[in-house]
Amino acid sequence: MYKKILKVDMIQVEEKGFYIRVVCNKSEGVALSLYRALESLTNFKVQNSNLTNISDCFALTFTLNVRDGGRRRRRSSPVIRIIIYVIE
Repeated sequence: MYKKILKVDMIQVEEKGFYIRVVCNKSEGVALSLYRALESLTNFKVQNSNLTNISDCFALTFTLNVRDGGRRRRRSSPVIRIIIYVIE
């Protein structure tokens, strides 16, 4: 079974803070891929995260802040990186 993103929600909650929810199918290696993607976000500080099992899906919710001193990124950057890691 392939890893597939079903839904992504992202809300800016502060000037440099974001709340993100990624829902994907439940298959082998998906949870590990999601957390590896979080660890790869070096320009962001992950405040917290939660992985929930919903029927045949995983939902990863997390909040993060843009680190000071880094170059400005577009708002979609963290989500794009997570999608790339999950699909690989």
